[in-house]
Amino acid sequence: MSYSSTSRLQATKQQGFTRESNDFLHTLPTELSLRIIREAVIHDGEPTSIDGLLVLTLVSSRWRISLLSSPELWSYATVGRRSTEEDAMAKFETCLALSQDAPLTLNLCGLLLNWEYYRQRIQPHTWRIARVIMKLTDAEAPSRYQLDSQKSALNSLGFLPSLHDIQFDPISDHRWLMPLIGNAPSLEAINSVCNIDQLPLYKYLFTTVHMRTNIGSIQTSLAILQTSRSRRLSIEVEHNTQQNAVDINRADSKIGSSNLPVTLSFVRILQLQEVGVIKQTVLFDLIAYFPSLVSLT
Repeated sequence: MSYSSTSRLQATKQQGFTRESNDFLHTLPTELSLRIIREAVIHDGEPTSIDGLLVLTLVSSRWRISLLSSPELWSYATVGRRSTEEDAMAKFETCLALSQDAPLTLNLCGLLLNWEYYRQRIQPHTWRIARVIMKLTDAEAPSRYQLDSQKSALNSLGFLPSLHDIQFDPISDHRWLMPLIGNAPSLEAINSVCNIDQLPLYKYLFTTVHMRTNIGSIQTSLAILQTSRSRRLSIEVEHNTQQNAVDINRADSKIGSSNLPVTLSFVRILQLQEVGVIKQTVLFDLIAYFPSLVSLT
């Protein structure tokens, strides 16, 4: 072999080594590298997650093999409007096939077209649906129609033994949840907002509770939260202009940790609205109800 041929062979090997050593799929542990890909490409409720994964399979044969043999990367199945319905159906079935037996996240986006087709495909996989995300993403359809189609679709799936988490935008009527809760024995959290007057219907499932009250009735309202394990509490303090002075003067006797039947240690995030007229001492007493608080806005 000539000197020039040897040089070219060595240069080619060196170039291949450099490319391989710069590939984090080669240098990092598989679990870590796949986690990086997941964080970069997969976004909750985004119907384009699979598009990014399909593009990455074209990087190299090593990437293609690694990605196609990682079921958890393909476990986000989306139903909703895309550029073409045929494209959406193909990608939906791709996710179901490549995710194998991994827990599924079902993304319902916008107005659901041809739901019966999707229901038939996903019915054999309902046992592994672990999470549902509902998004009102269709700008061309009224929110009510989008939500109605998603609620109907979700309840048509029947028994969901592995469902532990559902997420949807805040809505006023939560009665449609009752049959779902009955079909989901593992349900642990509803990631949405529940008004405090509806809280007794759903016990501790809602992660966020919105409470509308006046400054003199906060203690009574907070007592309702004893049936909850909500991590986030939003308090909207209403003010009657004629009663403001009376409420503020009485606040110290109405609010105080010594008067609270139980501290709400499960609340981690507290949001207060319209609190400009609340005395600082009253605010400090209010915070005393929440020993695990990490955020106050």
